[in-house]
Amino acid sequence: MSGGTTILPAGSLSERAPALTGLPGYGRMTFLLPRETRLTEAEAILRFDSEIPLNVNATLRVSVNGARRADVLLADGRETRELRIPLQEQDLALNSVQITFAITGVSTSSVCSVNTGALVNILPGTMIATNAPPLDSISDRYRAAGQRFGLSCPRLPSMMHRPVQLCLRRSRG
Repeated sequence: MSGGTTILPAGSLSERAPALTGLPGYGRMTFLLPRETRLTEAEAILRFDSEIPLNVNATLRVSVNGARRADVLLADGRETRELRIPLQEQDLALNSVQITFAITGVSTSSVCSVNTGALVNILPGTMIATNAPPLDSISDRYRAAGQRFGLSCPRLPSMMHRPVQLCLRRSRG
């Protein structure tokens, strides 16, 4: 989907970019949907990298709001992939979309080893892409930004830099 609004994951850093380790390994992400703008079409774009030992057969299971939507066979070695999952009407009718991940699998060797685990990192750039026009409501924009916001300050004229630096030094003691 191009030209629409993107929705970023909410929560702490570990919730916005979970790392799944082990067999099994679990993680989740929450995306807060706009409340004042009705979404009619959207897809989850999941970017991840995986590191799977040679002696492991592993699968990444992805569920949306508790319903299984994808099972991805993970190749051995290191790999970066993108998975697109269309969201259904009932997903978009909620206040948020919960995406859960599970790594499942087995070791193909009969010998116990520390190398029988799996690693999947959900990467920045994971988002929900929508067909919605730019959001007008501040509340909707805040939710779509994952409940994060930034502050900006206009550049100070060069003659102001020195007084501001002195003022900051004095205020620190």
